[in-house]
Amino acid sequence: MMSKLWERWSAVGDADLLGTPFGTIDTGRADFRSVPLSRLRQLSGATFRDRDFTAADFSELQLCQCQFINCVFDRADFTNLGEYACRFDHCSFVQTDWRSGAIGFRDHGQPKSQYAGCTFEKVRLAKTNFRDARFENTHFIGPLKGVDFNACGFWSCCFTGLLDDVMFRGNYLYDSARKRNPPVTETGLHDTSFADAELRWIGLTDGCVLENVEMPRSGEAFICDQAALMRERESLLGSIADTTVRECLARYLEVRGYNAEGQPQLLVSVQDLLSSGPKLEPAARAAYGLLQRFAVATQYQSTTVH
Repeated sequence: MMSKLWERWSAVGDADLLGTPFGTIDTGRADFRSVPLSRLRQLSGATFRDRDFTAADFSELQLCQCQFINCVFDRADFTNLGEYACRFDHCSFVQTDWRSGAIGFRDHGQPKSQYAGCTFEKVRLAKTNFRDARFENTHFIGPLKGVDFNACGFWSCCFTGLLDDVMFRGNYLYDSARKRNPPVTETGLHDTSFADAELRWIGLTDGCVLENVEMPRSGEAFICDQAALMRERESLLGSIADTTVRECLARYLEVRGYNAEGQPQLLVSVQDLLSSGPKLEPAARAAYGLLQRFAVATQYQSTTVH
């Protein structure tokens, strides 16, 4: 099916790729399925509404200040695609391949990239370079593995499924990036839910703001006062009689402590502690319980951060 959709574009010249849809499909969107837009190399200042780009080839393309409204990019090839100051409204990205691409890039004077009312489901984002895009009312469906969202902001968003080794930052990590790029704005997590997510090794750094963030309803992750935890670390460890529990917690705090400066909160997941292996599961769960009690004692709620 898809090979036939691809072949039909062979007779369409580059100049006509975006002006010659093959009718409309049952959703009412214009049929641009499998369109080889990579032939264009760059698109600037264009607006696309109600288009189906399923399995389209956007690889190596540069999108500059374009707008997409009610478009479908399911199973599209976005590898090495660069997105600069674009806007996506009510768009679908299901199994889209965006590896080694760029999201949220902009020059001085350009607006932020924005994604509103979109769905990202099982999108491949390995080695994708994020800058400071704004995501609003957007649903991310995992798995998401090894993703650094950099200084992006999330407003009224929802994450479900597995998130493993995912980073959220309040600013760029390096001073060189802060000097080279426009100042970041609207970063952090706001009115965002992880209620139905499984969280593993989630990083919060560089002053990432948390406002009304809902933790998993499973109770397997919570937010802790990182500054207080690192300050009281030796006292907490010294209070643990069980050597195995103490060593398990010490290893975890050593790993987590490397990026504690400049970030008041730590997201603790039981899965992080269980990564020590099945033989240490009782000790890992005991250490997790100790951290939960510490969070309550320091007046951090375990389900929602306000």
